[in-house]
Amino acid sequence: MKKVIAAFVTIFSALIVSAMEPDVWFASVDKDKDGRASPAEWITKNKAEAARTGREFNEVKALEKFKERDLDKDGFISLKEFLATKGPTLG
Repeated sequence: MKKVIAAFVTIFSALIVSAMEPDVWFASVDKDKDGRASPAEWITKNKAEAARTGREFNEVKALEKFKERDLDKDGFISLKEFLATKGPTLG
């Protein structure tokens, strides 16, 4: 029963993240409000989301996602890059 509840919480939490407006989700990543997400901000947000949803956090995968979204390869993700790469997803 606990596994069923945990699975439900994970799915429900993922739906909430998916339904969140992308600019709002991005703002929650961009803690220093400089208009871009750093790797550290990305890791912090994704680690928190994993803990909140009860899923395992994988820093290597999270950094891979970060690099995929950093379209201009400047080491940061802008809102424009974030939106161009499909908005919020965990990882």
